[in-house]
Amino acid sequence: MGIAQKRQEPSKHRRPVAKGWPPQGWHVLFFAAGILLTFLGQLALSSVQKRKPLATNDAPSSISAALEGPRSHGPAKPWGDLQITPMVLDRPDEFFDGKTAAPSEIRWCFPGHTPEQLTQLICSCDLTEGQKSALLNTNRWQLGTNGWRIWPPREVVTGMCESAREKIYSILARCPENPQCFPFTCREDRFGEMFEGCELSSEKVALVRKLCYRKSGLLYFADAQLFELSFSSNETRCLFKTLLRVPTMLVKVRVEADSDINALIDYWDFGGRAQDLRPLLHALSRMPGGGSINVSYFLPPVPRLHLYTYPHLTNGLPLDCFWTSFNFFSEKPGYRLGDQEYADWLLHSDYSRVQGEKRFGDVLILLEAGYAMHACVYIADDIYYTKNGTDPNQPWVLMKMKDMLAQYTSGQPQEWRVYRRKTT
Repeated sequence: MGIAQKRQEPSKHRRPVAKGWPPQGWHVLFFAAGILLTFLGQLALSSVQKRKPLATNDAPSSISAALEGPRSHGPAKPWGDLQITPMVLDRPDEFFDGKTAAPSEIRWCFPGHTPEQLTQLICSCDLTEGQKSALLNTNRWQLGTNGWRIWPPREVVTGMCESAREKIYSILARCPENPQCFPFTCREDRFGEMFEGCELSSEKVALVRKLCYRKSGLLYFADAQLFELSFSSNETRCLFKTLLRVPTMLVKVRVEADSDINALIDYWDFGGRAQDLRPLLHALSRMPGGGSINVSYFLPPVPRLHLYTYPHLTNGLPLDCFWTSFNFFSEKPGYRLGDQEYADWLLHSDYSRVQGEKRFGDVLILLEAGYAMHACVYIADDIYYTKNGTDPNQPWVLMKMKDMLAQYTSGQPQEWRVYRRKTT
């Protein structure tokens, strides 16, 4: 496959990076910063760049195959005994320094809808009679150049049940004028972790959870403007900083007296580093009770220096997932990888498609409808090195596959292909 062409189509389930809500208030910062976990497909897609692959006769590989780590080699995993500590990474404070005008009232845009269709939609939702009456009040409707707009009362938006919110917001998500087009999303079991240490009161965190709705197995939040209109700027800033956290992990390799040092070196070695790895691994094995070493020690220079960091805001280079993946084994970063044709040539000249078990350093490319949506690098077990898009608000992190896929879910058929760097 190749990545020579790029298609800039907004996706309803991509994390927005360059695009966001209309320029009103903090929600611009919220979504332009890159929430769609966010937010959380995500991205409108300046963060997630679709690159068209060249024709290939390779049999498609399934997404489920990428969800599984390689099978164990014998009684132990080839990567050794991993100690994994989940965490969430905050974004730097300077990413939140922008000042914008106060937001206006909430507005829903329904391009292409007739009054009859809007009435039918509202009446079909699980709303109270009072909520339906408020939304059907045509004094709060306005005909625009491409359809109708509704200004829903704030109390109606707050009080909607989850099923009504999901139904209405799924329609609103089809129009980029609506913030629902670029929601925050995360795995439901990650919600509590995201809000650990958040300075918002428990009541306000509970409100945020109430305003979420489930879709495609994920939790969606698209009411940041409602929150901003209801609470102080400090509380809104706190919410945005919390929602823009990035799930990642600290990973250490445990080495004990009975550890198979040769097997560890065989798995983690690249470019003939065995002579560098062996002394330290043996030293750890001789420590009383053994010792642990951060997995970053095994990474090549470029990913080791970038891990858990954000690109500088002044850096205009397209440091996206493809740049990240193809630079994984580099001694120094090759900035020419921003050239898609060069990256496409590099994939075919320096990498081979592989089937079966993955190993350290393999590049995985996610395809959807014939376009390359994302690339990441396999580390071990269910751990991947990734940067999700070109957006400077996206750091280089280690992620589990399910957390990564939460940012690229679309409801369309997807498949992973695995490539391995050719040995010289």
